[in-house]
Parts: sequence; C-alpha cells; structure tokens
Amino acid sequence: MASRAGAVTLLTIHATEVMHMSFINEAGWDRALRVIVGVVLLYLGWAGVVTGTLGTVFKYLGFLPLVTGLVGWCPAYALLRMRTNKVE
Repeated sequence: MASRAGAVTLLTIHATEVMHMSFINEAGWDRALRVIVGVVLLYLGWAGVVTGTLGTVFKYLGFLPLVTGLVGWCPAYALLRMRTNKVE
C-alpha cells in the first residue's frame, strides 16, 4: 500500500510541475516590461496626466499588461501558441 501512495504522490508532483511549466508563457523581461507599461498607463490615466477619451482608455487598458505581467500568462500568446520563455 505504501508504494501505491508513493506513486500517487509522485504523479501529483509531476502533474503540478507540468501544469506550472505550461501555464507561464512569458519570459522575465516580457513580464517586467508589461508591469512597467501597465503602471505607466494607469498613472497617466488615473493621475489626470492624459484626459478625455484617451485618459479613460489608459485607466482601464493599463490593467491588462499589469495583470498579465504579474501572473506570467498572456491569453493572446496562448491563442497564438506563442511564448517568450524557454520551455525546460
């Protein structure tokens, strides 16, 4: 019974590693750039540096690169089967 539990644990660990590796599709530089662009857009929109329609667009559009940079997964990359990180 102990070997069966060990096999299940090993299988679970392997599945978690595979899921983690396939989930992240952005390289470190890509993620950093997205976070910086997101923060800049949010600042420009919410601080009132850019006003009008463009300011409103910046207020909400800035969340997209910020969140994808923090999470490390880009839905557009996933749809296009792209990635900027290396698969190990």
